[in-house]
Amino acid sequence: MKVLFVLLGLVALACSQMEDVETLKAQVMTALIPELMKLEYNSNQAENMARFLVEDNESWRDLMKYRSNHKSNFLSPDNLQQILEEIIPRDEEHIMMYGTRAQPLKTEDDDDE
Repeated sequence: MKVLFVLLGLVALACSQMEDVETLKAQVMTALIPELMKLEYNSNQAENMARFLVEDNESWRDLMKYRSNHKSNFLSPDNLQQILEEIIPRDEEHIMMYGTRAQPLKTEDDDDE
């Protein structure tokens, strides 16, 4: 019986931590959209890029590293601008189209350049 209570406690803890991560992701995404729009993204592009940044494992890890160093004002506009400058990949158009950091396949035309 004790084992059942321990397991239920662990499940409850895991669920609460999952909810906290989802809440944090929503907060970060909401804060990122206006900052992305300042970088001349339209509202749909800003939303897509913000969603990508919180859902992509590598980008989220980058955001959380930055957060651990700037806990008190992580979501301030100044910090968000710096974060975006550091973690937005250079191939933004590819991300907007495909939602991934993966580089497009090289074609024969690319070799001519």
